[in-house]
Amino acid sequence: MVSADALEYCAVLEVKTFVTGPLATNVYLIWDGETREAALIDPGMDAESVADEASELIPKYIFNTHCHFDHSWLNALFRRLWDVPLIYHRLDEPVLDRSPKAANEWGFPRMEPSPHADRYCEEGDVFKLGDEELSVLHLPGHSPGHVGFVTSAGVFSGDVLFAGSVGRWDFPGGDQAALMSSIRDKLLTLPPATVVFPGHGPATTVGAEAAGNPYLTGQL
Repeated sequence: MVSADALEYCAVLEVKTFVTGPLATNVYLIWDGETREAALIDPGMDAESVADEASELIPKYIFNTHCHFDHSWLNALFRRLWDVPLIYHRLDEPVLDRSPKAANEWGFPRMEPSPHADRYCEEGDVFKLGDEELSVLHLPGHSPGHVGFVTSAGVFSGDVLFAGSVGRWDFPGGDQAALMSSIRDKLLTLPPATVVFPGHGPATTVGAEAAGNPYLTGQL
């Protein structure tokens, strides 16, 4: 249950992180503190408890930063529970369709196939949660349709940029040059104090990664 204090008006988007499943995927429940309108970003494995945490909120969207199985595992469940639009970039739909097979190849149990998007998102799209806005960045490289969401709380970078590392590019549809361009030309142009909420691992900031990430400083 979200506390009453957490539901009071706040100047920035409220964010709650759930680390779920054997791949320690970060699942994000975000909401506008005044209107309580909420979104779920990357409903991964073992994230069923998010439904209870959101019981006092008003669901509005389900987003996938990208459609690898560990980030879309519970798409079908939350689409049923919440009855709100499922949103991802159209270039990741083949990734989504292959996710149950990919999960099986990684040795995971049967995954319920995800429904297709109710709406696709593109670079520059803006989604509203009350007075809050989520602006879409197309960040290909880890997957063709990978996106990030820029908000007042920070940027949700999925599996493109991590604390001290970057996303893999050796999966089908990955591209190292595109990944590094997504980071340098888009994420690193955000203000240095911008918090980065990655798909795995701890939060960081744009400035910390620009200064100390060995993949970006040439220290590897």
